[in-house]
Amino acid sequence: MCKDPYVSVQVVEAGRAGDVCIAGQVHTLKAYTVVDLVGRCDLRAVHALYMKIDNALDKNYLLSRRPFGARPGKPRTFGLGCKYSF
Repeated sequence: MCKDPYVSVQVVEAGRAGDVCIAGQVHTLKAYTVVDLVGRCDLRAVHALYMKIDNALDKNYLLSRRPFGARPGKPRTFGLGCKYSF
């Protein structure tokens, strides 16, 4: 069935950061940790299934407050696909 299964976990940590707003005030963004998962399963020599989950823990976080206000990070997203090599 599945030859050479592959699983990867990526953990991204960002520390606190100062971000200057338009009004000249300095606001500090909170530190955050985001976990992404990737998996692949080779079915045959030419077929593979893969999946990806970004922000697997569905963490709410701010990337920046500039320009034009707060910009949230990416919500939990899923991807699934089939690869054919020839």
